[in-house]
Amino acid sequence: MLRFHVLKRGVMFLKNYFKENRNIGLMVILGIVAGLLAMWLALKTLKPVVRSICTYVLESDEEKGPNKQSRVATIEAATVEMGVMTKRIATVGKMRANASVTLRAEMNGRIKELSFTEGSSVKEGDPIIKFEDADAQAELKQAEAEVMLRKADFERSSKLFDQKIGSTKDYDKAKAELAMAEGRLDAAKAKLDKTIIHAPFSGTIGLIDVSVGAYIQAAQDLVTIVDSTPIKVEFKVPEKHVHDIGVGQTVEVRIDAFKDQIFHGVVEAVDAQVEAESHSIALKASVPNENGLLKPGLFTSVSLIIGEQGETIMVDEAAVDREGEIEFVWIVEKGKARRNRVLTGSRENGKIEIVAGIRTGQIIVTAGQLKLGDGVKVKITNMPETDGQEKTPLGENEKEGQKNKKENSEAVVPKAENSKEEPAVKASESHPQEPKKEHTEPTLKPEEIKPDQHNKTENQPVSSETKPTHQG
Repeated sequence: MLRFHVLKRGVMFLKNYFKENRNIGLMVILGIVAGLLAMWLALKTLKPVVRSICTYVLESDEEKGPNKQSRVATIEAATVEMGVMTKRIATVGKMRANASVTLRAEMNGRIKELSFTEGSSVKEGDPIIKFEDADAQAELKQAEAEVMLRKADFERSSKLFDQKIGSTKDYDKAKAELAMAEGRLDAAKAKLDKTIIHAPFSGTIGLIDVSVGAYIQAAQDLVTIVDSTPIKVEFKVPEKHVHDIGVGQTVEVRIDAFKDQIFHGVVEAVDAQVEAESHSIALKASVPNENGLLKPGLFTSVSLIIGEQGETIMVDEAAVDREGEIEFVWIVEKGKARRNRVLTGSRENGKIEIVAGIRTGQIIVTAGQLKLGDGVKVKITNMPETDGQEKTPLGENEKEGQKNKKENSEAVVPKAENSKEEPAVKASESHPQEPKKEHTEPTLKPEEIKPDQHNKTENQPVSSETKPTHQG
């Protein structure tokens, strides 16, 4: 109720105020509206003018400012030359071991001895794991004793058969029992041999998860041996290159673990068919790995060299800048930098092929591009001064010396052909108004010579050598 009462009193106060001062309030409202309208019209009218003034000032600062004219960027550059670029197929691959095997137990038994160190190298035929062999040894002895018995029986039967005393049946029976005893002996020997696992080839042995005394079931995985010298690289190329590939081609392999190192290999096998799902054909290359740096299972970047392409424009990769999908280089002409768009091709050993955009003999920037803009003056630090490089201005003393030298060279007039004693004089002293007239007079014909020229010729001094003598 109190709030409603206060609100009602406020409304009544405003109503009475505007009723008493309605003319003043209306004038204030109209003044505010008129002022806002005038401001809007002024802004609308002056907006193009203000924009033009600002644009002019900014353009003047950019084009006529001291930095634009006086700033000289220090850069490094190189001359564009032709070279030989190899044709390549870039793809990815995976490293495989030259030989790899996981050793498994061939019988049930308990491990007696582990004859290796995990991660070490082993040679072919070295014993690796030994099982408990007491039962196998006993079976072997029993088989050997039985062979001895059956052999004695067979010898007696054979003598009796030779003497025509014994029957053929007894002879055949003794012979068969000897053969079965020998077979059981061979089985006992084979069982005893299975209690020792030997290395099937030379390589590096892996890790094992069981210890001495563990009971092993037949066919249980025990340890892996890997031969990675040389190592194999398996990769695929698109089917469109099926006529470009073959055994013996060179591959360059790069891995992330050794970014600055390139491993070279040779293709040793090409698959006999193209995969229908991926439309690609598989290849296998062999890469030497004497130092053991490469490990099976590594993913690699593979570059298959399929040929060479001569007369190619090649530049350093550092010379090419990118802005989105646009590639460009900075060209130096008459001491100033200019941005020029290019189209690039393949890359090789820090070089990049330029398909279009530049020509041989041009100077391109290889370092210091961040300082450049179109029209900026440059100074090349790694090349001798050329026409494309901004020359260093001369000092005041050098300018004065060149000026004096030029004046002296222009002031000297060559001697006359028929005068040997008269010294050379300055052209300004003899004929200041026509300094070059002496060189043009011999080209005139006799009939073209004016009278004043005859007088001028007659008034010239004659040397003692050419002066005629008076005849008596």
